[in-house]
Amino acid sequence: MNKRTIKPAGVSISGFFLCLLFCQLALASPAPVGSRNHGLFSTIHGIPTATPADLIPAGTYQLDTRLNLSNTLLIQRTDLEYLKVDVELWRFELAYHYAPADDWMIGILLPLQFYTSGILDPFIDSFHEAFNLDEDIRPFFANQQIDVFYSTLGQSRSMNEQSMSLGDSLFSIGWQSYHLADRSLSYWLGIKLPTGRTEDLSGSGHLDISTWLSANRSYGNNWLYGQLGLLYISDSDALPVRHRSSVLFASLGYAYTLHNQTRILVQLDTHSELYRSELDYLGPAVQLNLGFQWHLSVAKTFTLSLNEDLIAGSAPDFGIILELQLRY
Repeated sequence: MNKRTIKPAGVSISGFFLCLLFCQLALASPAPVGSRNHGLFSTIHGIPTATPADLIPAGTYQLDTRLNLSNTLLIQRTDLEYLKVDVELWRFELAYHYAPADDWMIGILLPLQFYTSGILDPFIDSFHEAFNLDEDIRPFFANQQIDVFYSTLGQSRSMNEQSMSLGDSLFSIGWQSYHLADRSLSYWLGIKLPTGRTEDLSGSGHLDISTWLSANRSYGNNWLYGQLGLLYISDSDALPVRHRSSVLFASLGYAYTLHNQTRILVQLDTHSELYRSELDYLGPAVQLNLGFQWHLSVAKTFTLSLNEDLIAGSAPDFGIILELQLRY
């Protein structure tokens, strides 16, 4: 019996009637903010963005277009390491998902990365001034420049020019464990393919494998959702420092329905240490996302989100996410 057509009372209904039911129940479940730590040396690894617990119906496909803008300015040092990052990342992601059968979904994500000077620098400076926030080292650095440098034990890595290239792509497959009107659970497997280049920090040069579960639960107009997973890093050529073989990652979100078309989203994304380093930028990270989500129709969703690092220096200082989700 198809799990998608099981009511809590155990009554089987047709797939057509189920579609009509969910069309009437607008905003049946929230789409998580498609965010993750977009630090230079974490983006190149296969940590997936927050994934919906609900899979799309069999025979349909979904297209996600996402623009992530992140800005970073920091200097960190220990007795053995030195790191300076002054860069802005524009990352465009195109994700295609298809459901070949009930309870199954496959997908491919293709990212295009553009490292550039700080176009957002003036906006961030104005934001800090308007709210009287600490600007840290920003007043001591020129706007709109690229300066990335890392060194340890006589080895170094640097980048000071703009670059644009395809990043490492991610293939994923998901299985729906159960799907009810007020809760869902799915399991996922992801394989990150080395389609990027280590020279301009658009890829790690090696394969990563990830596995995770995604779940959600509704309480009237309130939804809780999240995911928990494990990433295996086979190798990395990005930095002259040893990476961790396994990394834990998780997301936890809350969505509140304002009315039939709009939600407020609050989401936390985190992961454990990626590298064997004492630098905060290469260690564990926690990121806060605040956003709005508009359901333009049953098959169209638009999300706008701002994110900020909660562990100082572990992720970009500031980020913006624009996402459009289309279902066919």
